[in-house]
Order: sequence, then C-alpha cells, then structure tokens
Amino acid sequence: MSALALSAPAFRRCTQRHDIFGDSGLSLFSVRAGVPVPEALNQASMLMTSAVEAAYRTADDVGSPTAFGTAYLVEMAKGAVDAAVGALHLQQREDTAPDPIAFLHEALEDSRQKAAQSRTAKMRAYHDGRASAFQIAIATLEG
Repeated sequence: MSALALSAPAFRRCTQRHDIFGDSGLSLFSVRAGVPVPEALNQASMLMTSAVEAAYRTADDVGSPTAFGTAYLVEMAKGAVDAAVGALHLQQREDTAPDPIAFLHEALEDSRQKAAQSRTAKMRAYHDGRASAFQIAIATLEG
C-alpha cells in the first residue's frame, strides 16, 4: 500500500468492491465497497482464525507436509492482518490524541476563571497556583 493511501484521512480509507470466486460481476459473494478498513480487517482476522483452526485440523488428519505448510501460510497471513489492525488502531489513537499545549491552555483558562470566581482566599490561592503551574508547563513545552 502506498504512503499516500496510509496518510489519507480515516473517512477515505474504505474497501473497494471485490468479487470472490471470479470477477465477472455475477459473483454470488463479494466484499462491499465503503466498509472502513479497520472494520474490514477485524472481520478478516476473525475469518482467518477459523481458517487457521481448520487448516491445522486438516493437516493433523492428513499428515502431509503440504497441509502443514498451508496451515502455516494461513497463520502467517492472519498475523499480517492482525499487525495491520494493530497499526491502524495505534494510528487512530495518535490522530485523535489531544494536543498537550492546547489542553494546558484550556486548563490555564479554567483555573483563571475559577480563581476569579472563588469565594475564599484559600480557593483563589489554590486556583492561582494551578494556573501558575500550567503557565510553567506551557512555557516549557513551547520552548
């Protein structure tokens, strides 16, 4: 997959239609277009779990090296799908992670408002102290 496809916004990363057992357009089974990639990969992983189990059972029954090789190949493909799912989830968390400086600015403003609205000197001093700590953190992060 190209770097361009991976860097596209999440809403654009969806499946394309893909006919199974042929590409005549008359296939009984196909993958629908528009399914979000993480969801499609999760479904593929679940299907491959069954495929791995079936392949190893068949290999145990048949006992041929080719059958065990096939089971191993299916398990490797499942590992690749699971790794892709993990990478997408990690990327999704990074994409939605809050900006720490923006968070600190919001917390600073909140502390300033609460200090201004405090009824007691003790609470005002507490919120002023928080605001001071947020200012120091912001200054440190901004360099």
